[in-house]
Amino acid sequence: MRLAKGVMLTVLAAGVLACSDQTAPPPTGDVTPPTVAIVAPDPGAVTGIITLLAEAADAGGIAVVDWKINGGILGAPDSSPPYQYTWNTAQFGAGIFSWTAVARDSAGNTTESAGVTYTVAP
Repeated sequence: MRLAKGVMLTVLAAGVLACSDQTAPPPTGDVTPPTVAIVAPDPGAVTGIITLLAEAADAGGIAVVDWKINGGILGAPDSSPPYQYTWNTAQFGAGIFSWTAVARDSAGNTTESAGVTYTVAP
C-alpha cells in the first residue's frame, strides 16, 4: 500500500488501522502583521523627562504596544492610543539608548519598529 505524502498510518489495535493527514492546513484568519513606528521625539540628544510616541495600525486592531530600550522590554504594555512611554532619562544616566516599539495585533501577529537612537549627556 502506498500512502500520500503527509498521510500517517497508525496501528490502533491488532488488525485496526487509522489513517490521518499530517500536512499542515493553510493558515486561516489574520496573518498580516501590524505596522508600527516611533514618531517622536526625533533621534538625537535628550535630557530630563521626555515622552516617546509610537503610531501603530492594523486592519484587525492593535492589542498592545510594548516599548524596548536597548533590546529589553521596559514598562507595562500600552493597550490604547496614543501609544506612549514617559522616559525619565535621569534614571538611566549618560549614554546612547536605542528604542523600539513592538506592536501586537488582536490575532497575535507582531512587528518591531525601526530603532530610534537617543543620546543622554552626563
